[in-house]
Amino acid sequence: MEEDELKLCIGRVKQGDEAAFEELYASTCGDVYRTVRLLVPHPQDAIEVTNEVFVQVWKCLPSFDMERPFRFWLHGIVVRQANAHRRSLWRRFRLAEKHRALGGVSAGYEEPLVEEALLRQERSQTLIEHIFRLSWKLRSVIVLRYYHEYTLKEIGELLRIPVGTVKSRHNEAIRRLREKESILMERMAVELQ
Repeated sequence: MEEDELKLCIGRVKQGDEAAFEELYASTCGDVYRTVRLLVPHPQDAIEVTNEVFVQVWKCLPSFDMERPFRFWLHGIVVRQANAHRRSLWRRFRLAEKHRALGGVSAGYEEPLVEEALLRQERSQTLIEHIFRLSWKLRSVIVLRYYHEYTLKEIGELLRIPVGTVKSRHNEAIRRLREKESILMERMAVELQ
């Protein structure tokens, strides 16, 4: 759906048309999930975060400013929900570690599988796996810049940080990705000999 069609749909949602929200969901769900999946590597968590994004869209849509681009606004919600999920995982991890340190066993807690999965697949890394290895701050800039093609200024607005910070994170992420690619190419050359 194009931006104009999305705005018409949003107008109908604001007037109480629930079918219009279903249309809005259907036309944006794939894009939202793909973005979340790049920010939240575990598929089950990505589904959960995607659902939370649409709960927030439902709650906030009545106050959406029709003069703003909808997809930009939507991606802001995606980034905030993915970041909230990341913080939640970190809190659970810290609680589990504290529990273990006190002599208890963490019942039912599994450490985030992302790092374990990436470490097991070290020899078969792809660009996406390298992106997952970046810190949240670097990864979010890369996903917004190259997946959604936002300008550095727009990324600064979405992440609520200065453009200079976006530039430095972007440069650092690119440097790290190039470094990983260089190491991978060296390993491949050794294996081919």
